[in-house]
Amino acid sequence: MCVFLPPVQIINQLEDRKAKAQDDGREEYARKLRRAVKNLEEGGQELGVQVALKRGAVDRKDFGMAKILKEQIEKERERIYRENNVSDLLELTGQRLQANDERGRSPRGGRLATPPKHKTKPRSPTPKGREPPPPR
Repeated sequence: MCVFLPPVQIINQLEDRKAKAQDDGREEYARKLRRAVKNLEEGGQELGVQVALKRGAVDRKDFGMAKILKEQIEKERERIYRENNVSDLLELTGQRLQANDERGRSPRGGRLATPPKHKTKPRSPTPKGREPPPPR
């Protein structure tokens, strides 16, 4: 099952689950939730930059660029959710997943995702041959 909610809503749900996990003594699950929240916050910031670029493209009536950015945003959001096993961590079925309580492994058996490293400041993906819009 894949989750398609804005990162802020997912983070709020994960925070609620983390508090409940701590109350229930599920320390490993709470640790995984903390890591996922951190990763989603960082990924959400990157998505926010892309959303701002998309809005700018719409304002400039550059709908082709806005469509490209929208597709990139969706792919990035899906990647972030997948790498952090959001669906499994939310335990959407209502049942506890044993893998959530096992040490050092994600629910799908892989290593937990680490926060992305910021290489450089994100740039607007302008196609070749096009000039960026003049500053206002």
